[in-house]
Amino acid sequence: MTTQPPTPETIERLGAAVFRSFAMRAGMELDLFTPLTEGPMNVVELAQALNVGSTKLEPLLYSLVDAGLLTVEGERFSNTPESDHFLVRGKPTYMGERHHQFSHQWNATLKTSESIRPGAAQSKVDYHDRTPEQEESIYRGLHPGTIAAGRMLTTMYDFSAYRTLLDLGGGSGGLAIGVAEECPHLHATVGELPEVLAVTQRFIAEAETKDRTSIMAADALSGSINGSFDAVVMCNFIQVLSQDQARISLKNVIKAVEPGGDLYIVGRVLDDSHLSPTNALNANLFFLNVFDGGQAFTEHQHRDWLAEAGFGTIKRDILPDGRSVIAARKPS
Repeated sequence: MTTQPPTPETIERLGAAVFRSFAMRAGMELDLFTPLTEGPMNVVELAQALNVGSTKLEPLLYSLVDAGLLTVEGERFSNTPESDHFLVRGKPTYMGERHHQFSHQWNATLKTSESIRPGAAQSKVDYHDRTPEQEESIYRGLHPGTIAAGRMLTTMYDFSAYRTLLDLGGGSGGLAIGVAEECPHLHATVGELPEVLAVTQRFIAEAETKDRTSIMAADALSGSINGSFDAVVMCNFIQVLSQDQARISLKNVIKAVEPGGDLYIVGRVLDDSHLSPTNALNANLFFLNVFDGGQAFTEHQHRDWLAEAGFGTIKRDILPDGRSVIAARKPS
């Protein structure tokens, strides 16, 4: 029996997989989902609303139908429920500005082989080079997701006994806002580096919970964290640090947790096999290009660092989007 030679099926599938993502990014950048919230449009009508030519727009619209972000009936295009909820400018759930983040991630990840050869990240982020406007635009895209993360935490864990919470490295403060919305008995504080606080304050000022949400300068690596809190959340934090920095930060953070209080680490965590969840694997390709030491570390590594810092009762939960929450308690 003659064995048939393999076909390049996997190679071709992976090579084509990027185009739906590129179509989504182009649609977000053009803001084409916003006019469609008023109702179906044909190519000419939508081109006029966007002030672009219809000839080049048409292929993109059909690609977005294939990607699951538009529908088409006859020659009239409409948003899907998902795109109408998240990609229409002006809605509180708007995520369209995330095209900046996607572009950064993809451009950085294209340098993976260049980073591996010298063993040094080739797309390091210099946050000091960003203008305040650029910084705010990036946080605008992330803000709805961080609010949702805060709300999600309150459904997964019992926050009824907490009176104070620190959102450490909280950026826009979305997580703190989301928690405060769901827990009217609680005061939330966003701890950030001094150069970020002006942007954070603008988001806090827009929130209905602004009377119960405050900001303060904080640096987990230097140990500059004022006060102590019933709960501390570190969202997308450990993954940007080296192993030594992660150890140091957790040893500093435990000092800011009240005895009997809890720490929640939210972010990309690998199973000990290093093979799952898939999105943590994918994130590591990006991380190796932008951080010299940061990566999605394993659950075992997190457990070791937390125990070394003095935390106990360590538990990991995996979220539907593949991120993990590692909860740890400071002994009373």
